[in-house]
This record gives sequence, C-alpha cells and structure tokens, in this order.
Amino acid sequence: MLRSLWAQSSRGALGQLPGDLIFMFGVVPVTPQVGAIWLLCADLSLAQSVEILRAAPGYLDRFERLYPTLTNCVDARNELHLKWLEHLGFTIGPVIPSFGHEARPFYPFYRGVTAVEVSFV
Repeated sequence: MLRSLWAQSSRGALGQLPGDLIFMFGVVPVTPQVGAIWLLCADLSLAQSVEILRAAPGYLDRFERLYPTLTNCVDARNELHLKWLEHLGFTIGPVIPSFGHEARPFYPFYRGVTAVEVSFV
C-alpha cells in the first residue's frame, strides 16, 4: 500500500513507498491568478496510480485556492498522463507541434476559473 509523506507546504507534496520516493508534485506562480502545476513520477503499478488519482482532487483544490487557474504542458506521447489530466477536470488544448529543447509535440492544459492565454512557445 502507498504510504504518503506529504511535505507540509501549500505548494507541493511528496509521496513514497517505504524507502522509495515515487512521486512529487507542486505548483509555482505564473501570475497572481495562474499557477503552473507539475508532476515528476516513477513508473507506478496500477494500484499506486489509482491511489494517487484518488488523493489528487484534494491537492488540486488546495492549489486552486492559491491560483484559481492551473496550467502547464504535457508531452503528446504521454497518453496515460493525458487521460489522468482529463479525469481530473483539465481541458487539453490544441497540440503545440514543436516544443522545448527536443522540439517535440506537447499539449497545453488548464483547469480553473477561465481559459488562460499563457504562451508556451
């Protein structure tokens, strides 16, 4: 079973199995009303993924109290995370065909009060 060790911060969290850090996530300000949400995660089992998904809405609610709109981009190849984002109520925007150092396709996403005009290119 997943045992979470939450760093007591309104802007981030860590989760771990005994002895192994398996994910961390957080939010950083873009503007006073917009936060860029992020996630770093090891390969997870299905049970671990489900447990994280169940806990996520509470943390997203906390982040939205700080920043009413949450946004970022996700690699278009990462189909699992795209499904997670949709399940968690994020809107997926049109693909950015060439993004980042490797010029790969990415999707912008957002959730919150309004759609945002944040330039990712």
